[in-house]
Amino acid sequence: MDDTARNQKRELQEYVDGIEKKYVDVLVALLQKLTGVLIEDRDDLILYLIQTTIRDLEPSDKYCIRVSGDDIYEVESNKEKILQELGEGVSLDLIEEKGLEKGQCVIETQNQMVDCGFQTQLDTLIRDLKMLVHS
Repeated sequence: MDDTARNQKRELQEYVDGIEKKYVDVLVALLQKLTGVLIEDRDDLILYLIQTTIRDLEPSDKYCIRVSGDDIYEVESNKEKILQELGEGVSLDLIEEKGLEKGQCVIETQNQMVDCGFQTQLDTLIRDLKMLVHS
């Protein structure tokens, strides 16, 4: 391959890398804007986060779910749905945690403690998207 072809290939790769970074930056900005609106408008978001996290946890006999004062009513109202997700014979404590904000949630079992809050999920997604560009 001659120098001109190598230079063109390098320039093309630099151009593609620049576009990928800009695309991720735009996507991240949109995610933050859209999810900010989403969390304001969706009271059932916390329930969705809890249910999807429970599916990924190792089974346990006892669960403790900590949520904000803004979310405790929604979670308590859906305790039966959560118990169905957990299975029979499971103990479930729902606790209003003063230090948590709307959309934040921590699930504890005998062996695990998982922060499944909305902002945590969003931050992880953004970090993963940015890592894709830098890999």
